[in-house]
Amino acid sequence: MTTVFLSSTPFDLAAHRKEIGDTLTGAGLQLALTFPDTPVSERLRLVRTSKVCIVIFGMMLGNVDPDTGKSLVQLEYEEAQLYSVPTLVFLMDEDEHWILPKHADTGPAGLRLADLKAQISLQHEIRFFESRADLTSKIANELSRLLGVNIPLPDSVLNAPSAYAGMQQSLPSAPPVAPAVTAPATVAASAPVT
Repeated sequence: MTTVFLSSTPFDLAAHRKEIGDTLTGAGLQLALTFPDTPVSERLRLVRTSKVCIVIFGMMLGNVDPDTGKSLVQLEYEEAQLYSVPTLVFLMDEDEHWILPKHADTGPAGLRLADLKAQISLQHEIRFFESRADLTSKIANELSRLLGVNIPLPDSVLNAPSAYAGMQQSLPSAPPVAPAVTAPATVAASAPVT
C-alpha cells in the first residue's frame, strides 16, 4: 500500500486533514498523520518511509521543537527534502480562504511563519488553496498525476460552493441606495468680449 505523509498544523486545519484523509484512504492510499505528542524521531521516520510528502501551511506556525527551534512542519519538510521524498507544498490563499482569527498567528510567530513560507517558496513549487474542498481537489489531482492512481472526489468536494459563493451567502444584504438627487446645473452668463 502506498503511504502518503500529511504535514500540517493539526488544530486549525483539522477539517482539512479529515477530508483529505477520507478522500485518500477511500482511494486505497495509506495516510501517515502526526499529532503534537508524536515524537520528532517518529515524525521523521514516517516522512522518510512515505512515497509522497504533502506539506500544508495555513496561518499558524504550530508547535516548535525545543532542540532545533524549528516548527514541526518545517522539520518534516526538511526531512522530505533531505531524503528526496517527492513533496507537494500547499499554502492557504490569504486573500480567499476564510479562517477564524484564533487560527492566525500574529507577532513573532506570524513573522516566523511568513519567513518560512518565503524561504520554502524560493526552493519549491507552491500551490495555493482557497478552501478545504479546493485543497482536497488539488491534492487528489496532483497525487493522481504523481502516483498514477485514480482518486475519486467525495460529494462534499464536488458539490462545495466556491469561496465567493460562501461569502455571498454569509454576508447580509445591503439596503438599497436611493439615487442621488442633484440640482440642475446653472451656467452664469458672461458678458460678451469686445
